[in-house]
Amino acid sequence: MPQTLTGTALEGKGSLITETFNATAPNNNNNVISITNTGESTYLNIEVEDSQTKFFTTGSNLAMGVLSKNEADGELSVSNASLVSGTPDNSVFSWKRGRVEYQFIATSTTPLPADTTEYLSNDNESRRHKFYCEWSATAGTLGANLGSKIDETTIDGMDQVNPLLGDLGFLQLTTTIGTTNFNGMQILRNGVVFITMNNTGRNPYPITGGQSVNLDLFNQPTPYVPFVAGGTKTSIIVPNTNQFFNQRIAIGFKSGTGTLAANLFRMSTAGSGANISVEIYGG
Repeated sequence: MPQTLTGTALEGKGSLITETFNATAPNNNNNVISITNTGESTYLNIEVEDSQTKFFTTGSNLAMGVLSKNEADGELSVSNASLVSGTPDNSVFSWKRGRVEYQFIATSTTPLPADTTEYLSNDNESRRHKFYCEWSATAGTLGANLGSKIDETTIDGMDQVNPLLGDLGFLQLTTTIGTTNFNGMQILRNGVVFITMNNTGRNPYPITGGQSVNLDLFNQPTPYVPFVAGGTKTSIIVPNTNQFFNQRIAIGFKSGTGTLAANLFRMSTAGSGANISVEIYGG
């Protein structure tokens, strides 16, 4: 069973970490600190109990990093796939993100109209982009034309969208980065829902101030982890974790060699621990 710290156990001076850690590779139940936060962003602090031993520095016997690359990078959101066959000339494929609307118009008009942007509010935050591609009665050709236009469009975050299966006559969209921004988004064809993004998108861990501790001992592919470290203490940035893979932040925490004994470290929050839960698995 892991050591679980939550609420008042994390407030003030916090609590000693009573687990021991060894040199084996971290996983979901071994040498890992698993953090959930259902409230506002905060910091979780880990300090060396003797205030002298510099574990959080290069060359120490502590290795600290993200449990896996997938957890750090988030997870993509993907739509279902629908055939574009039966799409009439001058059809509009469209979706909205916040106050921005994107329209992809398949037309036989020659030459193709120029792409345009309409500003719909005084602050220019509400706008409608219109992008044109060549229409075809052949599904594979239309799908390829539509997919190519979506792929080449990068304005206003469109570089985060990637079309799939166009050459096969389908429209399917996936995100290019882990993000919750597209979850549940509906893509319309002529005002009727055509495909829908699923709700599995998860954001990457924050990298501002991201560091690693002795990553060569940890042997993980992602160097950016959401904490700042130095000498005898570290502060882990903990936003609301519902946005992340498995709704948590998972930090591998292991020795380089031998064992890190119980009660070497103390954990606390920067403020209230009411929304924080930490499961600490030793090795």
